[in-house]
Amino acid sequence: MHTPGKIPYWQFNLRELTVDTGVMTAYIVGYLITAITVFIFCLPAIVLFVILLLVAGALRVLVWPLELVFRKLRRHPKETQTDQSWLLGSG
Repeated sequence: MHTPGKIPYWQFNLRELTVDTGVMTAYIVGYLITAITVFIFCLPAIVLFVILLLVAGALRVLVWPLELVFRKLRRHPKETQTDQSWLLGSG
C-alpha cells in the first residue's frame, strides 16, 4: 500500500534529489557538535594522562640526585687476588 506523502522506493529518482544549503549546514553542524562532544567526554582521561606524565617526570627529576649518590656509594665487590699455585701442586 502507498502511504500518502511518501514516495515508494521504485519511484525514487536520485537525479531529482537536491540538497539545499540548510541541509548541508545541518549536517556540518551535527558532525562538529558530535566531534566536540566526543572530545569533551574524553577530556578527563586526556587530562589525567597528561598529569600522570608530568608527575612521573617530576618524580624522576627529584630522584635523580639520590640515584647518583647511591651509585657512588654502592660498593662493588673487590676482586681478590688468590694464589692459585696450590692447583699445580707447587705450594
